[in-house]
Amino acid sequence: MSKPRKVILKSGKVAWEVYVREAGRGSNELRRRFPSSREAQDFLEDWKVEQRKVRQEGPSVGSFHTTTFRVESENWLENLKLRVSPGHYLRAKEVIKNVNELYGELEPNKINADFLTALQHKLKSRRKKGVKSNWSNCSVNRYTECITAALNFAVSQRRIPYNPAVGFKKLPKNSNEMLFWEEAEARSFLTWASGYYTEWSNQHRAEGRKTYVAYLLALNTGMRAGEIWGLKPRDLVFRNDGAGDTIFVRRQFLYADRKFGPLKGTLKANRDKSRHVPCSPGLRKELESLIKFNKTEPDQTIFHSVFGNPIHHKSFRDRFMRDLKRWGGRKIRFHDLRHTAATLMLSQGVDVKTVSDILGHEDIKTTMIYVHLLGDRIKQVSKMFSIRPVDLVEDPASPQP
Repeated sequence: MSKPRKVILKSGKVAWEVYVREAGRGSNELRRRFPSSREAQDFLEDWKVEQRKVRQEGPSVGSFHTTTFRVESENWLENLKLRVSPGHYLRAKEVIKNVNELYGELEPNKINADFLTALQHKLKSRRKKGVKSNWSNCSVNRYTECITAALNFAVSQRRIPYNPAVGFKKLPKNSNEMLFWEEAEARSFLTWASGYYTEWSNQHRAEGRKTYVAYLLALNTGMRAGEIWGLKPRDLVFRNDGAGDTIFVRRQFLYADRKFGPLKGTLKANRDKSRHVPCSPGLRKELESLIKFNKTEPDQTIFHSVFGNPIHHKSFRDRFMRDLKRWGGRKIRFHDLRHTAATLMLSQGVDVKTVSDILGHEDIKTTMIYVHLLGDRIKQVSKMFSIRPVDLVEDPASPQP
């Protein structure tokens, strides 16, 4: 280990240079340059502290100074790919990609609790792309969770001596971030959508009516977007004996991979997570009309493009945002239609266990979040759940858009 040495670079700038050995005499020599003597001295002090920790842990532990956060985060992603669902992996991959664009070349010991706290403030003040609101606590926590998980994996692999982010605290979950419509808002939106996207008079209107059916399906079943886009005619369990119609949810369409995948939680639970969700008479009629008009094959997705491919959720999400603007009501995310369905089921008297099964929650504690959101508004008003447009009859005269 050398003392900081002043050097003149080719550019004419002054730098301070130090040399250290990775693991003592005879090991690889590392050179670091710093813009000031103080930073060079701080580096040497940190190096001494780290070396003491390395000696305590054993000689096989890696060094902070021989790696970068980019290297360690990519190692973690490779391991994660084998352990989680494709959707979970793609979200983590996107987070790590964004982090590495700014901080990938930092040494892992720089990613400490102070760094993550500053990152929290930076993300919270940033506007979401295409959205006027700032980032939610949940979105910010997703970033910090991925970062700390990558560091923990590096420690478990003995690639770094310890996790420098020990003691870091995530932002509290804010129940206000889980948005949902009141029943009157949901009915108002469906009434507008049913009038704007009219019946099956021609191919153009049929394409629009498909949008309305997707909204109706989401608000009546609480299905996730990927589950809706992966739905096929053979998944519809329609009965004529009065036993009630259901939809068999057994796959999701992963738009990032352009392929079908298992339901959320299937890989984690190591068991099939398929489930049945209720299908009201009004929803059944719309689904049958959509399948009949498009002549959809049993193994083709019900919601598909003009080319026959499954719906791409990003493009549909953009349409949903445009429709919210046309409607003029309170704006929420498409995923919040699932939250709306859950809260409406509970408020209309459906028991918590049944709602948990319909939504496909792994733990009933997740469903209880909706109970806390509703508070005293949960009342036993009905055992049957169906949310439809105002004054919807069997064969409505649809207004022109």
